[in-house]
Amino acid sequence: MMRIQLDIQYPSLDIRTAQPYVTLKRQDGTITISSRGPELSIDNKASWEDLGYGDYRYIMKQGAERGRAAVLDAIAQWSADGDRYARQMDAATYAQMAAERNAEGEVELNVRCAPRPRPQIAVDYDLTIRGYPGSVEVTAHMAAPSSQLQPGSVTITALRRGEHFDRKG
Repeated sequence: MMRIQLDIQYPSLDIRTAQPYVTLKRQDGTITISSRGPELSIDNKASWEDLGYGDYRYIMKQGAERGRAAVLDAIAQWSADGDRYARQMDAATYAQMAAERNAEGEVELNVRCAPRPRPQIAVDYDLTIRGYPGSVEVTAHMAAPSSQLQPGSVTITALRRGEHFDRKG
């Protein structure tokens, strides 16, 4: 009598995987704010000069303008008187003309409570806002799965009484 014994080892596949993960690298955005001022400047020079309270340059300029105007007026007056005297050629008429010319007229005084030109007001202010964007760097980490194959096998053993016969395949 013969007996056959089969020993079967099935093949196996060992698959190993690593969990994928993500790395985030963040850089925040920034905002830069810079300001200058406010600077306020008020120039009252024109207003003060209109009221007669200017600095020495203004007073000298006004005096020079008035002096020039007075000289030109006097030259024109003397010229006009000379023309009139030459036409009339009379001593009495000349005396009367000189009296009229030298007669003081009524002096008018004008007083203002507010100047006509307004003060020059300047305001200087500067605000600068700069924004720099942030960023996010995303890196995905994935490893390839590893696999290992274990082949299977079949072992056949035939036994007779007293004999031993092996065959692998």
